Amino acid sequence: MIARPCRVVTNLPQQISALLEQDFDDPRNLLLHDCDTGAASSGSPLLTDGDNGPEVVGINIGTYVRSRVVTHDGEVVQRLASEPIANTALLAASLDRRLAAFIATDVTTRRAAIARMQSRLRAIGLYDGAVDGTFGLATRGAIMAFERGLGETETGLPSHRVLKQLEALTAASND
Repeated sequence: MIARPCRVVTNLPQQISALLEQDFDDPRNLLLHDCDTGAASSGSPLLTDGDNGPEVVGINIGTYVRSRVVTHDGEVVQRLASEPIANTALLAASLDRRLAAFIATDVTTRRAAIARMQSRLRAIGLYDGAVDGTFGLATRGAIMAFERGLGETETGLPSHRVLKQLEALTAASND
């Protein structure tokens, strides 16, 4: 969608900057903007005019809103008007390393291979779910922890490379 020119929001009050630090893992990966993105634009690219045509600079997430509530004994008793701060996008550059790792990953979808991965992840204490060959959040998290421990880019994907590394590690510990 072509919209009116918009700008990056940079001059935030210190109070809002502190909220960003609190609300997001790494606010440096955010692009706050005032673009008119329209309804249901989350996940869509935020484009800019590049030297060779449109370039993706971010992926829209949604509107960052400061909500205010009144609580009593830990329960919300009144909701005050929310204040939109800015539209948010994840900087595309923050995905470069993971995207390259994802493209280079030799993913397996074979249940037997995923079950072997789960078994070996369990053997080294990174996985406590069912060894059923089903790829889910627990398996993904365990693979990410394994990759992190090796100092590799975290993909969380069940790859042949990860399986070989796990098999070598668990074979060495059984010797």
